[in-house]
Order: sequence, then structure tokens, then C-alpha cells
Amino acid sequence: GSPEQNTETSMDGPFVYSFCRPDLWKRDLKFHFNHDPNLGNDCFNEVAILFPAHLAAILLILVRYWFLKDVSYQDQPAIKFTGGSITLQNSKIAASLLMSIIALIQLFSVISRETGPEGHGVAPLEVIMILLVTVMYAIGAFVMNEEKQCYVNAGGWTLRLAYILAGFAEILKFQSVIGHLHKADVNTFFIVYIIYASLGWALTLVQIFVFPTDYEVLRGTDYRALHNRIKKSELESPEKDADFLSLLTFSWLSSLLQDGYRKPLQSDDIYGLAKYDQSKTLTTTWNPVWKDHMKRPNPSLVKAISEVWGYRFWGGGMLKLINDGAQFIGPIFLSLLVDFVGDRDQPEWKGYFYAGLLFVCTMIGAVGEAQYFQIVMRVGAQVRSALQNSVFKKSMYISNKGRREGKFGANLAVNNLISSDCENIEMATRNFHILWSSPLRIFIS
Repeated sequence: GSPEQNTETSMDGPFVYSFCRPDLWKRDLKFHFNHDPNLGNDCFNEVAILFPAHLAAILLILVRYWFLKDVSYQDQPAIKFTGGSITLQNSKIAASLLMSIIALIQLFSVISRETGPEGHGVAPLEVIMILLVTVMYAIGAFVMNEEKQCYVNAGGWTLRLAYILAGFAEILKFQSVIGHLHKADVNTFFIVYIIYASLGWALTLVQIFVFPTDYEVLRGTDYRALHNRIKKSELESPEKDADFLSLLTFSWLSSLLQDGYRKPLQSDDIYGLAKYDQSKTLTTTWNPVWKDHMKRPNPSLVKAISEVWGYRFWGGGMLKLINDGAQFIGPIFLSLLVDFVGDRDQPEWKGYFYAGLLFVCTMIGAVGEAQYFQIVMRVGAQVRSALQNSVFKKSMYISNKGRREGKFGANLAVNNLISSDCENIEMATRNFHILWSSPLRIFIS
């Protein structure tokens, strides 16, 4: 059909869940994919955005269930909801179940309308799409019920991200609804859909901003005690128990930053080091490796350091490369966006597309840079701590006579090793990636 025919509304009769009729979706989808994938097109939204978003949400929910039930996570920090938190969890479960039921009712409505004498038939995609929504919210409610019994902190972000994806995808569906709405369509089914969408967005906001406050600690440290009797300095950093999203955004630091906002921080307000950052742990890991290298014909400090910290160090280098790439790609999309603004003939979807890509590149660059500095600075500090401990331990075996030998004695040499040399190695570890990053940036520029 012609473009004018392809852009016709696909909504006939009383309002129901979807508008993508089987007699329109194939040709409509093909035309818009090839010429103008407008975000106002119903079939494009369902195939390219809503379907992948809800499918990804189902996979994330299943990953969350795996975190809750996997044997390897049975010793991870966990809590049990009480009081207001369990009431909130029950409300989320009820809302998710209600959304699943509404989606199922809408599916029956679509089938009833389109299989009648004046119907156009039901597109298989529509049936799969609505069933996918039904299953997503049903298993979401089931997993939230499992969380109510034992909330394992690890992987908690997966369920939250699933509902956030579904909630943002529903905005496009709502856009289609408003675009096709007529006075005659404001009926029971429309009101049911509004309830459905409102519940979805409410769940999205709750998943973003609301965290449990009333709970019993089943395993791990109770960090609420930090605000009561126990000093923060007596507890390990909450970073060790943080989930992936918290590590990515550094939200595990929130309580410390809030305390710093309210009052000047004292030594007792600062978290203690996690075990993997403590000198004892680092020395236990480092000494056997260095002793093994000392037995070799040509022992190398660089190779020994690389054996212990290499994987983390080069992982930071990959993040540095990602950050550099995002900083170069971002201006390209900005230039395309500026060209789009100056050209009225370009389709509207390109503007949204370029703006979205620019936002994604900026976020990837920011996250990559923050994680890069976190990794290389931590590796540098750990290397310095392990080397200083080794030098100090070695100096304890020097005799009094040995301490007096030389122009300035061994004490000054030990002090130089501990202070200057170990610090220089730390600085080299922090700045090594600039050696290849700077020439690369200059070459690309």
C-alpha cells in the first residue's frame, strides 16, 4: 500500500489493549522499518520496543530467582522483611498480580473482538505479546513473594531493573493510546487499561526510589546499627556486601555522604577497611607469590605484581578504553543531532534516536571513567601496602651491625624504600594506562 495507507490508524471499534491488527502489522511494520520507524507507530512499538523490553524483564526476573535459590548464595547477606517493608512488599505483589490479570482480560477482549463476524483476525504477535506481559508480571509477583521470605542482597538490582524496563516501555504504549483515543473509546476497557498503566508506573517508581527499612538480619552485618551504638570504624565497608548496581553507582557510600552533609566527619564515622583491602590479607596473598619468583633465575617485581593484580589492573585498562571511545563517539552523535535540528525534512524519529545515543554514550563514559579510577587507585594502594609490609618485615631481620653499615645506615634505606620507592610504584600503577591512552587519543583526534 501507499505511505498514506500505511499510516492509517489501526484502531476500530471499542477500546481494547492493543491496536496492531493482523491486516496492518506486516505491511505497516515493513514500511516503517524501511522508511520511517516513527515511535508513534503501534506495530513498530510492539515489535521493536515492547516485546524486547518485556522479554528482557522476564530474563532478569529469572536471574533474580536464581540468586535467591542458588546454593552458592546461601551464605550471602540476607534479610527478612518486617513491619512496613512487608506491607509494601505485599502491595507490590498484589499490584503485579492485578496487572497480570488485566493483561489476560485484555487478551480475551482482543480475541473476542477480532474473531467476530466483523473482525480482522488476531495477529500471532499480539497474542504472544500480551501473554508475555501476563507471564512477566505473574512470575514477578512469585519472585517478590520469595523475596519476602528471604531477601538475598546479591542480585537485588535485577528484579528492580525488570520492572523499570517494563514501566518505561509502557510509556510508548500509552502514547499510542492517547494518539488514537476518541470520546467513544472511554469505556470500561479504557479505564481498566489506565489502571494497568498506573500500577506499572507506580511499581517502576517504587523500584527506583523505595528500599526496605524494616527487616530482620538473617545473615551478614546489620548496618542499621551504624546509626545507633556501633561506630562505623568498627565495621567493614558496606562495599563488600553491595550488589552490582550499587557498585556501579557507588550508592553503598550514601549513608557516609549523608553523615558528611549533616556534620563534619570524624574518624569514628569512617567505615573500616574490607578484608580484601586490609594489609594482613594482601600480605598473605603477596608473600607466597614473591617467594616463588625469588627462586627463579631472573626474579621480576613487575611479573610478580602482574600475577597477583594483573587481571584487575588490565580490567581497569579496558574501562579506560571504553571511556576514551565514548568521549570520541559522543561528539559524533552531537553533530548529527545539530544537523537534524537544522534540517526540517528529516524524520522525527532520528532526533530521538540521536539524543538517546548521545545520552547512552555519556553515561557509558561517565561510568567507565569512575570505575577505571576506582580500580587503578585501589590496585595501586594494595600494591603499596603489600610491598611496604614486605620491606618492613624484611628490615626486622637486619642486625644492629647491619643497620650501621653504609654511609647513612640501613634505616635510611629502609625508610626510602617504604616511603619513596613504594609510593613511586603506586603512582606508576595508577598512571600506566595514560602511556598508551594519551597517544591513542592524540592519534584519533
